[in-house]
Amino acid sequence: MSNSSGFLGFIAGSIFGAAIGAVAGVFLAPRAGSETRAMAADAAADAWGNVVDVYQQSASDVAAKVDNAFEDTYDKTEEFRAKIETARERMDQIRTSLANNVAQAVDSIKADVEDVVPQEVEIEAEAEEPAQTEPTSWTVHI
Repeated sequence: MSNSSGFLGFIAGSIFGAAIGAVAGVFLAPRAGSETRAMAADAAADAWGNVVDVYQQSASDVAAKVDNAFEDTYDKTEEFRAKIETARERMDQIRTSLANNVAQAVDSIKADVEDVVPQEVEIEAEAEEPAQTEPTSWTVHI
């Protein structure tokens, strides 16, 4: 029971303290209640106006940053596309140059081989034994 009576005492004390505070506030207030309420309403309106101004400024800043980020991203994308196209063109040039160089090298090697080895070379070997498995003549075609 001491717990419930302690709790009831706390509640009663809180109500009594609130009532004493309200009475003291009325007697000790420097202005009339209507004047105090008007000041509180003005302060609340000023605070609300400041909140709205900060919100609008923040929203404007965020919108500007998003627009700038979009423009920067678009510019970087276009720059990247241009670099890719330049790289593709350069790769095509290198591929063409390499193909031409390989074709010239093949033609040069063919010419060098034709100078060293005639078109048909016949080598005849004398066969000493008829049962020999080696061929008796060779023909090379180039």
